[in-house]
Amino acid sequence: MACSSTCVRPTPAQAHCGACHLTFGGVRNFDRHRDNGKCLKPEALGLEEDPRNVWRTPMTDEAREQLRD
Repeated sequence: MACSSTCVRPTPAQAHCGACHLTFGGVRNFDRHRDNGKCLKPEALGLEEDPRNVWRTPMTDEAREQLRD
């Protein structure tokens, strides 16, 4: 199935799944969501959706603190 106009267009650093039409913040998370040709729910992998509808690994508390400094 082709992507619709509502699909998030990925940047070069992101990955978009042509099967479930979700966009991931990187190839690693895209690869994690695929299991033997099937899509896993990103929430089940501990991923979070950002305001741009891109699924990412949550930021750690330590990383948040470093941004505040």
